[in-house]
Amino acid sequence: MIKLILLILVSICFANENSPFSSVQRQAYVEKVIKAFREANPNVLKQINEFVDQKERQKCRSFFEALTLNCLQLEVKNKCKDETCTILSDIALVNKVNERLFVSREETYKISQKSENYAEAYAKALSTKYANLTTELVLMSKENCSDGDYKCQARKIDTYCQKNSDKKNLPWQACVSAVITFMDMKR
Repeated sequence: MIKLILLILVSICFANENSPFSSVQRQAYVEKVIKAFREANPNVLKQINEFVDQKERQKCRSFFEALTLNCLQLEVKNKCKDETCTILSDIALVNKVNERLFVSREETYKISQKSENYAEAYAKALSTKYANLTTELVLMSKENCSDGDYKCQARKIDTYCQKNSDKKNLPWQACVSAVITFMDMKR
């Protein structure tokens, strides 16, 4: 009985277009993220990623992921003065928190043992995982979007991540941020 009630409540949330979990709201957010990434100066993106990396390694270091995430969110909130910075920082933060879902501890260990430049090898391994996810999206999607059609791209990314994130043991946010990050790396 409790499961049925939960199912009904979740269905109501997803059915309502004003719910933050509705496809309309998710796709609108993804569209804003794509637009922010495309219009951002690459140096600004680099600075934001370096800021999140630095805070994660120093001030926000914790064995508890929730504490790390809360600390990083607070640091980003204090740093960002406009919506674009907040959006770009949000993606950097999601990527940072979810890296372990893409590169396992075993892979990280192998990289540290075999590589002369750990940071470069780790970034390459992570980029390869993002590339695999993005390639699968492109191959599975029946929709062809032009480069400037952010609404179409957002719909395509959201649909793919909504359908496949559970199969890959990834949160929807990790899937979306990885795909957008990889797409931006390749422009």
